[in-house]
Amino acid sequence: RPVNTLIAHAVNPEARLAALETLMTVINRGEGISRAWASVLRALRAVAERGGAGIVPAFNGVKVIVEDHIEELPDGVSGEVIAAVAAFAAQRRQINTSMSAVSLEWTLSDYFGRKVADTRVGKEALAEREMIPLLAAMREASMDSRPEVRNSACRTFTSTLVSNGDKLPARIWRMAVFDILFALVDDVRAATASASEEEQAAPEIGELDGQKIQLMVHHSRNTERKQWDETETLALTGVGRLLRAHFDAVAKFDGFDKKLEWYLQWVTRSIAEGSPEVSCAAVKSLHTVMEAGGTAGMTRSRWKKATRVLMTAAKGMNAAGSKVSGKTRYDFIDTVGKIWASKRAVFDKEDIQSLIGVVDMLARAPDEWLEKSAVQSRAGRYSTLRVQRRCLDVLVDLPPLDQAAVDSGAYPQAICQLLAYIAEALGGEVAEAVAKADFAYPGTTTQDGSMSLGFAQEACEALGKIYQSEHVPKDDRAMTFAAATRVMSSAMTISEEEGAAKNAANELRVTAAKTFCTALAVGGLTAVTKSSAFEFRAASVADAWDALSTAFESTLSNDGRDPALEGGMIECLAQAVTPHCGFADEHSRRRLVAAVASGSSVSRIWALSALHFGGGQMGRIALSHLVSTCERVMRACDEPEKVACVLDVASSLARDPSRRGENEPAPHSSSFIGWIKKTVAGETRNDLGHLRAILDAIGPCESSSDDVIRMKAEKVRGELTNALEM
Repeated sequence: RPVNTLIAHAVNPEARLAALETLMTVINRGEGISRAWASVLRALRAVAERGGAGIVPAFNGVKVIVEDHIEELPDGVSGEVIAAVAAFAAQRRQINTSMSAVSLEWTLSDYFGRKVADTRVGKEALAEREMIPLLAAMREASMDSRPEVRNSACRTFTSTLVSNGDKLPARIWRMAVFDILFALVDDVRAATASASEEEQAAPEIGELDGQKIQLMVHHSRNTERKQWDETETLALTGVGRLLRAHFDAVAKFDGFDKKLEWYLQWVTRSIAEGSPEVSCAAVKSLHTVMEAGGTAGMTRSRWKKATRVLMTAAKGMNAAGSKVSGKTRYDFIDTVGKIWASKRAVFDKEDIQSLIGVVDMLARAPDEWLEKSAVQSRAGRYSTLRVQRRCLDVLVDLPPLDQAAVDSGAYPQAICQLLAYIAEALGGEVAEAVAKADFAYPGTTTQDGSMSLGFAQEACEALGKIYQSEHVPKDDRAMTFAAATRVMSSAMTISEEEGAAKNAANELRVTAAKTFCTALAVGGLTAVTKSSAFEFRAASVADAWDALSTAFESTLSNDGRDPALEGGMIECLAQAVTPHCGFADEHSRRRLVAAVASGSSVSRIWALSALHFGGGQMGRIALSHLVSTCERVMRACDEPEKVACVLDVASSLARDPSRRGENEPAPHSSSFIGWIKKTVAGETRNDLGHLRAILDAIGPCESSSDDVIRMKAEKVRGELTNALEM
């Protein structure tokens, strides 16, 4: 007692320090203090409350008591321990001591939590006597004016509840969450809202050579508001962790649904109005909570409330004037994608429709809204934004869907949105047609410059992946085939531009052609011809063939300008389209053959030959074009490669394939010969008039200065003559 009196009341600082040193010796030994622990703790607390010298050694004394003698303390002393630790957390002379005191509160929470868990009788009274005061002390420290202290306390507070909350009796557990933690959140939000945004002067930390030294403060923390933003960020993170870890338990508390609405409103407002740091934290907090989807506590009505936050937030970001940062938008759509990936079984058909709508809103407004004068020039918009790429990822990840979602039209909605992105980037008639079809999600707006050619290119890739998915029904592919084909046709024939736009246009053409040939023509045309429930079947099938014919006409109209595109489209026609031409009308067949015959490149000549030898109605139509092309090339006889090609074709026509022996080698040609051998039928197709026309045109080839051409022409004349005689 005399030592305590000196520490508390001595005027001479040296006397107080000497008394404190004596007390520390007694504490370290831990002997003979059994009934004086309360007095010792009050004396140490007095040092913190008075301030001045001795704070560090006094706190060390409290630390020794907590870490080495806590189990020796009488039951009634816990309040003194908590008060002493809280006093050192609140003192303002030694910030490191305050931070250490907050850490000591964590140690106390762990000890008290284990003590409550091990108690069989009087558990609730014990928890109310020890844990509630400790949590209240943590809450007080979490509102400290010093950012470092309050942020550390906030982390400690929420971690304590996450780690030890389930050890508490239900009534105490509810009090800790609703009355202490959520009340702290309200205090933090109020402090954040009222904090000054005026830049603070850098604090002085000393002098050097007579000049004052100021502490460097990062620009992200140079105002009071920014500092409180960090605290609110920690609160959002902490509450999200708590709800995810103990959702089922907390959901049983009386009044939980009101508190859940309070939390969701906080998240919604933070996303829309918070700083980038706070809004990103709100998104991640919501993600954490929605991971509870599918648990007993996350009922359907509660899940619906959470998904409505996603839609509300997306609508806010899509609205003109929204200042939500691009980073927050990326975090948001990334969170949406992760929730879908992990909880798709919880989504019903309405949730999935909303999900697709959220994607559309973010794809059309991928960044903070700017004044029109600040929007980048056209040439600078071709690198696709991260937000839009993630939007496409979510759409591609849609399959598989349950039957209810399929029946609701989720796949056509997703496909049509992709087509809208491509069409709007292209502009012109295709954009107008898509706009009239209203493919976008209802109520969305589009930022100037967001529909770029770069984004269109990646949308083409996404479209191909969805079309190739085995989970997308034939009816859905058939329903969207005509529109998709028309948009791809426009993308494959986009006009040349200058500078960066030229590169983007070229890349779009290549990607669109790949998507058309490997996905649409393969999966889409099969769906059109085999779908049993294709709406308005006759008219829809005719529309599909009309769109397909237009695509080949537009892409093959420029003979030789883009050899890669031409070759790919001709091969696509031979391998993917021709096998289905029996379902096409006569006009469409003629258009397809005429598109191939609009040029005279080697690949086109072999394509016409392949179509002819394939037989059927397409073979009949192709023959007249093939013969006229051969005549024209032979009479000109000015391009050796083409001449050699038509001579090979003429030889094939002369040697009627219906009588060719099985062991007779096929004529040398391009890769189409393999296709010819597979599809040739056993009937005579050659018309004597066509053979005579070729024979009449072969003369210039026999007079060629090219020995190979001349010898081949002489051989073909003999074959044609023999065929006519036979």
